[in-house]
Amino acid sequence: RLLECDENQVVLKNGAATCSQDNSRSISASGLFSSFERFGKPLRRESIFKGDQYTQPLDPRTGQGNAYHPIAYGTQIAEVTVDTRTGKVKVDRIVACHYIGRAINPESVRGQVLGGISMGYGYALSEDCKSVDGMIRADNFGRYKMHRIADTPRYDVILLEDPEPTGPYGAIGIGEPPTVATAPAIANAVYDAVGVRVTSLPITPRKIKAALENITIG
Repeated sequence: RLLECDENQVVLKNGAATCSQDNSRSISASGLFSSFERFGKPLRRESIFKGDQYTQPLDPRTGQGNAYHPIAYGTQIAEVTVDTRTGKVKVDRIVACHYIGRAINPESVRGQVLGGISMGYGYALSEDCKSVDGMIRADNFGRYKMHRIADTPRYDVILLEDPEPTGPYGAIGIGEPPTVATAPAIANAVYDAVGVRVTSLPITPRKIKAALENITIG
């Protein structure tokens, strides 16, 4: 009503609402929010989503059933540079495409994907939690090697939207999938680059050198 255009012509971008058919018709986000009271609209809403109606327990005999809703799908690709002299891996770029149903808050979803990739990145290349006689060997941040912001590669995030009817407001969870897919993507890229497969994580320079020299290490 404020922009005098159809609802499907309203574009929310760069802190403003604009009519796609006429860019001169625009209102700032603050102006939009301040008008809520005038139109009798609440500034805050709460709701509860229960997915029980979409699920059923797994059959204990066959293992079949619909115990989860909905299933998450995604794929990730990594581009790496490997120094065959030292075995060091540099991740140049990661492309992540995830089906997220409906992005209720696109920036929040993108941030979740970036965070998941960052966790998977460390899991793939440096973070090691091996134990000796039941004691964690990497018991401080000097030994537990985490990546720094300077190590962060280029991230390209693609959100594939198509509202999922069994998800809240059409959304699908995106917490774990980006973490799960990152390490395999990097491992496959390393294999593609140097022709040897490292089958244990993290993929350290020592393991790559050993694989290139056909030496088995623990």
